[in-house]
Amino acid sequence: MHLCYIDEAGNGQTLDPMRPDAPPVLVVGGFTVPRAQVKSLTWAFLDVKKHYRPQLRKADQLSEVIQHEIKGSDVRKNLRAGNHGWQRAAMELVASLLGMLESHEARILARVWIKEEGLAFDESGVYPASVAALNETFQAQLAHEHSRGMMVLDSRTKVKNAPNVHCVTTRKYRTGGDSLRGVIESPVFGHSDTHTLLQLADLVVSSLLFPIACHAYLSDVTWNV
Repeated sequence: MHLCYIDEAGNGQTLDPMRPDAPPVLVVGGFTVPRAQVKSLTWAFLDVKKHYRPQLRKADQLSEVIQHEIKGSDVRKNLRAGNHGWQRAAMELVASLLGMLESHEARILARVWIKEEGLAFDESGVYPASVAALNETFQAQLAHEHSRGMMVLDSRTKVKNAPNVHCVTTRKYRTGGDSLRGVIESPVFGHSDTHTLLQLADLVVSSLLFPIACHAYLSDVTWNV
């Protein structure tokens, strides 16, 4: 069995020079990991958090370490505009995360949406479409590995959550057969302060995939910070 953890970076703001803080891309993604590796990956991630946040080594309760989040957006900011020490620490953190994912047989997957300047961006349609596409990618992996799995999405709001489930449920139970047979249930939702590996998904999407997408497709957008 495999688990898949999904988060997003970016939002539905229109890319507009009058709004220089508008994210130029929306990335919905994360990683899959074999169930047998989940506990080991979680402990490895907690160790990484302690390494880059030394104050956590003195925490009295494990819950303190779990609930303390290293946000991917902060890591991305340090990579882009931090001093030399912050940039080096951010690069080392990203390298640690990639090494940790590789050693635990995790696979990264994502749906990347590139905004066009001045055009409205329909986040309410794009996000469910991304979740549906990611479930298809997940299903392909599960079929190849003769496995089954479940997806955990970072919870947003009830209004935003529901369409992300319906787009999968209808595919599983529509007339004509289940096209996502390896996915045992529609996506469930978790919170990053209680589901530790959703924090890792945030770091993967925000500090790695988001800047890669910007560099690959939007290097000519110089007015955006």
